[in-house]
Amino acid sequence: MTERLSRLIQMYVVLAIGFSIPIVSSTMFFLGRRHQRPASHRNLVFTLIYEGIGLLCLYCVLKYQKRGFGDIGFSVRLYLAEAGHTFVLFFCALLLGTVTFNVLNIVHSFTLMHGSPSKFNNAAIFGSGLSVFAILYVLLSPFYEELLVRAFLITEITQLYQKANLAVFVSVALQTSYHLYQGIPGAFSHIPTFWLFSAYYVRTRRIFPVILAHLLLDAQALSWYAGHLH
Repeated sequence: MTERLSRLIQMYVVLAIGFSIPIVSSTMFFLGRRHQRPASHRNLVFTLIYEGIGLLCLYCVLKYQKRGFGDIGFSVRLYLAEAGHTFVLFFCALLLGTVTFNVLNIVHSFTLMHGSPSKFNNAAIFGSGLSVFAILYVLLSPFYEELLVRAFLITEITQLYQKANLAVFVSVALQTSYHLYQGIPGAFSHIPTFWLFSAYYVRTRRIFPVILAHLLLDAQALSWYAGHLH
């Protein structure tokens, strides 16, 4: 087996372990085979364990390849300029997501010809009330998503195929696929954010500012949801 084929298989293993359940589950929600319910504590604990397994799998593959998280651009060291990048990424993503979501909602409504599309309920992610498990999810999920689907995937595809544009496309497509449970407007409204984060990573090869921007977005969503519970 050639080294290239071995790395391809390892990449597929990491992605299969890390995203097979989210993609299948999201597709079933999108097709109406499953219905959204508030996430229970058991659901949130399962999600935390699953994401932890995904990160552990990535660590094992990198270790097998005699690499580490630093080789895919991860370091907790944050330069002053990168702190500024974090907030720029956050505010740009927030603006792009809001505008795109509203535009897609309008287009979707006219296309369906029977009123506005049903709104996604954030309780399906955070549960019916604010809990420590929801907070832990918000803290862990950005590391899980950005390290696997952004830093690792883009690095592997770029090195294996020498095509950064292909790497960004695959990363954005994969990330969009497991957000389909939010419906077309919800899932597609994330595409500008996914592209922005991917473009930043390709340009800088630094993933920590992207992780922090993602964390700020999730924390903002949780804060908004908690503020509307009552």
